[in-house]
Amino acid sequence: MNRNALIVALALTLAAASSADAQANTKGVVLMVEDAPRPDISERTGVALYGRFLRSGGYHRIKTITGREDANARLAAAIIEIAQHSAVVDVFLSVHTTYRTAAELDALIPAWVRPKLRLVYSTACYGNDAERAAWETVGAKTVVTHVGLNNPLVALPYFLSRWIGGGQVDDAVTEAYRETRAASTYILSLPGMPVMSEFGAGDPVGGSRPVVSGNRDLTIASGLTRHPVPVIPEDLVYDARRGGPLGLILRALIGFKVERAEIRALLATFDLSQVPFPTGDLSKVKRVAVERHSSGDAQIVIDLDKKLRFPLEGGLKLQLSEQVVLRPGLFDTASRRLRLHVSGIWIKKGILGARLSEATLKAAAGGGYEVTANVGLLGFIPFSKTLPLGGYLAHDPDADLAPIYLPTRAEGVGINGVMSTITAP
Repeated sequence: MNRNALIVALALTLAAASSADAQANTKGVVLMVEDAPRPDISERTGVALYGRFLRSGGYHRIKTITGREDANARLAAAIIEIAQHSAVVDVFLSVHTTYRTAAELDALIPAWVRPKLRLVYSTACYGNDAERAAWETVGAKTVVTHVGLNNPLVALPYFLSRWIGGGQVDDAVTEAYRETRAASTYILSLPGMPVMSEFGAGDPVGGSRPVVSGNRDLTIASGLTRHPVPVIPEDLVYDARRGGPLGLILRALIGFKVERAEIRALLATFDLSQVPFPTGDLSKVKRVAVERHSSGDAQIVIDLDKKLRFPLEGGLKLQLSEQVVLRPGLFDTASRRLRLHVSGIWIKKGILGARLSEATLKAAAGGGYEVTANVGLLGFIPFSKTLPLGGYLAHDPDADLAPIYLPTRAEGVGINGVMSTITAP
């Protein structure tokens, strides 16, 4: 072999090795969002919310599917498509109770795909039985499911924030569950909230308790020989001072809009008989958008057809302007303290009016809650007033905060090293 031929052969060999190495360090993800029978806006919101985290996680390929019809076949097809171009595949399922069986998934997922299945996270209610067994059957290295009636609205964004930032499944799941319990206990104990018997006093989100099967030390870099140090966008970092769980969700949704028709369709799916104002006024909402405030935080902007007024006690009236803006500040779920910055809201009595600028809801020393409102009398004279609100401070025992961990399966051991893979046919 002459010198030029040797150089060409060496170059081709290096190129092939480089290509193989690059393929060995690619990760893909499948996101499935299903909220039937609610309108499309519900699933569209989930895709926007969770997709923002995944797009910031350095995934080389992302596949999103929605809906329940023929869900298992479409989910399997998406996983196969991603696996053809990725060394590892993660699957996030924001879904209701599913009817996947181990036999069905076993028939849908080919053998060459299974070693690539790294993490499966399912929000499915009562998913700790058939859902977990189905994914274990096809070899997922780590599976996160839930034991009963699950509320993922706090836990999944929190988990994704930790996950794309390089956190271990163990820590991310534990912290997400703790935050879920604290936030739900707070919300359910506010004055006017109905007692939800299925949660039970003292364990308000027991059904959301996560179960981790497989390797709990898994990270977003596991199974890859090289992975850059995760750099999580500031918007997607959890911070109690920037709205806690609410602020995290809103920052992930900056730029998201919902128009009147979608709002009406979504509201029609809920029982609003207990809402303390005329529900017909909700038809005046033209648009709801999540925008960025000059501070960098997110705010909800609500556009109305016209000003709305609602009667309060003592001859007072609550007035909403044509545009109302709400921006969460401090939201410390553990101490039950929430601060909202607002505009477009007035308290009126006769010709006098006070413009609300900030409200802080917190646990009162003597029990229940109190609200401190900062207002501008006549629109501009600063004034502050604290009023008791009542409410029930629910019990939240720390002893129940731990997720359930199942024994690590033999095939999950060593996932932090380089996984063996089977090449796609």
